[in-house]
Amino acid sequence: MSDTIRIVLVIGAVIGFAFFMINIRKSKLVIGDGIFWFVFAAVVLILGLFPEIAFAISRALGVAQAANLVYLFIIAMLLFRIFQMDIKISQLNTKLQKLTQDTAIFRSDYEKEMALKESSSLNQVHGTPESEKAQQ
Repeated sequence: MSDTIRIVLVIGAVIGFAFFMINIRKSKLVIGDGIFWFVFAAVVLILGLFPEIAFAISRALGVAQAANLVYLFIIAMLLFRIFQMDIKISQLNTKLQKLTQDTAIFRSDYEKEMALKESSSLNQVHGTPESEKAQQ
């Protein structure tokens, strides 16, 4: 792995750490999601600082170059993260649909109740109360 790639990995990981921490402190990133990125940046930092690890793993897996292994790792982790996000989006869409349905039912019930109250108050204003109508 060339020195340029190693430097880019280390600088990228350090900038990533700072970016994640800033966003967690500003409450823009949930701690649970930040842990994934923290671990991701830590692995990238370790691979950048200790390329021997990447060389050993690439030899064991039969990957031609250690840099290719690093790229493969990054792509695999990002695909994994995309899959996790798709699951969360599906869950949120299901919750949103249920909330929308519940809100529509609540609104319908509320409007029916208000219409009944309005018709009841109109009957009282225009003369005979409901109890007198029932006696007649």
